[in-house]
Amino acid sequence: MFNIGYYISRRIYKKDGYHGNISSTVLKIAISAISIGMIVMLIALCTGLGLQKQIQENVASFAGHIQVSAMGQTSSFSSSPIVTREETEKNIAQVNGVTHIQKYATRAGIVKTDEDFEGVVIKGIGDDYKYSSFSPFVIKGSIPHFGNGDATDSIVISQSTASKLKINTSERIKVYFVRENGTPTIRYFTVAGVYKTGISDFDDVYALGDIRSIQQLNRWDENQVSGLEITLEHSSQMPKASQEIFVQTQGQYSVTTIADTHADILDWVAMFDVNIWVIIAIMTIVCGVNMITVLLILILEKTTFIGLLKSM
Repeated sequence: MFNIGYYISRRIYKKDGYHGNISSTVLKIAISAISIGMIVMLIALCTGLGLQKQIQENVASFAGHIQVSAMGQTSSFSSSPIVTREETEKNIAQVNGVTHIQKYATRAGIVKTDEDFEGVVIKGIGDDYKYSSFSPFVIKGSIPHFGNGDATDSIVISQSTASKLKINTSERIKVYFVRENGTPTIRYFTVAGVYKTGISDFDDVYALGDIRSIQQLNRWDENQVSGLEITLEHSSQMPKASQEIFVQTQGQYSVTTIADTHADILDWVAMFDVNIWVIIAIMTIVCGVNMITVLLILILEKTTFIGLLKSM
C-alpha cells in the first residue's frame, strides 16, 4: 500500500531539495544536539549506577553486608569477643539471601618505623574468608591464605599506610600493642602484600592478618572472635535479612548492616541519584527545545506547502 505521508516526507528531506537552505543546517545542528543529549544521559545513568554498585560491592567485600558482634559494642577497635557456635552459623546460613559467613578478630596497634609511626587496626581472618572478593584490591605482593597450618606473622597493609611509612613488601615491621593493664607488647610482622580499596575508611585504618595471631594477642580461645561478617546475594536484602538474623541469634548479639556502620559512605553514594536526575532533566529540556525549534522552522518554511496540502 502506497504511503503518501512517507513519500512526501522523504521528498522534503531529500538532500538535493535542501541544498543551500537554512533548514538543512538547522536540522543537522538539532539532530547533533539531540544525539549528544541522549549520549550524555546514557553516560550519566550508566556511570552513576555503575559507580554506586561498585562502591557498595567494595564495602561489602571488605566488611560483608551484615556484621554480628557483641552487644554494647563501642567504637573502640579492641572489641569484646563473642563465642562462635556451629549451630548458630547454621541457623544464620538458612536465612534467605545469605551466601557466605566468615569470622574475624580485630586488634588496634601502632606500626613503628625508624622515622615515623602510624595507627592501624589489624583485622584477623581465617580459612573461611572470601579471598576471591578481596584479591582484586591487592596491588602488590599477595594475600596469604590464613588458617592453613600454624599461625603466621604475615600481614597485608594498605597502600596509604605503606606510603606514609615507606614500607614495601617482604619487609619486617614492628607493631606495638597495649594490653588491658596498660603495658605495651611488641610483635613483628612480615608484609606479604599491599591493598587499595579506594575507600579511606578502610585504607587509612585496617591491615589484614592471621585470625589466630589476633586471638593470641587478645588472649582468646579458638572459638572466640570479634564477630561474623555475612555476605548477601543483593544489598537490597539487608533490612529483612538483618531482622531474621537477629531472631536466629535470639537477640544475644548486635546485628548491624553496612548501612549502619558505613552510613556516611552510602549516603554519599545515594547522592549520585540526585546528580543523575538533574542531568537527565536538563538534557531532556534541551532536547525538547531543539525539537520544538526545528518543528517551528519547518512549519514557517513550508507554510505555502502546508496551505496547498490543506486546500487539496
